[in-house]
Amino acid sequence: MVKIIKDKEPTLEQMQAFVGGYITLITLPDGSQLVCDEDGILKDKEMNIEASRLAGQAIVGDVMILKDQARMT
Repeated sequence: MVKIIKDKEPTLEQMQAFVGGYITLITLPDGSQLVCDEDGILKDKEMNIEASRLAGQAIVGDVMILKDQARMT
């Protein structure tokens, strides 16, 4: 699942709960930020085709995309 957030930066706890673990942040070519589970591969999570296409690399599990005011500073 890909969840897009635009209006307010989520808390660390919200991001961790959504992705299911410790987070890692990847800046996408358009400047938005992708938040995914740092250990998703070790947890054998399913490939996220949409997120992988956006990031240009293999991404697994649920992700958040942070845009506009939701971007982490």
